Amino acid sequence: MKQTINGITYDTEKSKTLCQCETGSILSIDLRQTPSGRFFILRATFSVKGRRLPDGTPLTKFIRKYTVRSRGRLTELAPGVAPLHIIRPVTRRQALAFAIRAQLPSTFHRDLARFLK
Repeated sequence: MKQTINGITYDTEKSKTLCQCETGSILSIDLRQTPSGRFFILRATFSVKGRRLPDGTPLTKFIRKYTVRSRGRLTELAPGVAPLHIIRPVTRRQALAFAIRAQLPSTFHRDLARFLK
């Protein structure tokens, strides 16, 4: 996926994944870096009939078939459900905070906010 924001092209095919945030839901959030060194957050979620599902929405009622294969999960989505990718550019400082937060248990997130002020 390619998207141009403020004259800068962010390409998920050419970017490098630096870390991933486990959300415990269908939403996935990755910190990525372009070959030129710019950082961005890639949020992968779903939309139903063109409307984005709120974070934490269970997708179970929108899945028709669920099969477990040796290399991961394979799902068949109901009609009108589509994957949705959102790119948000971030500064180097925001990228650093995201990377640290993704690795720390949630217990320390408040402490991290004080350190990054």
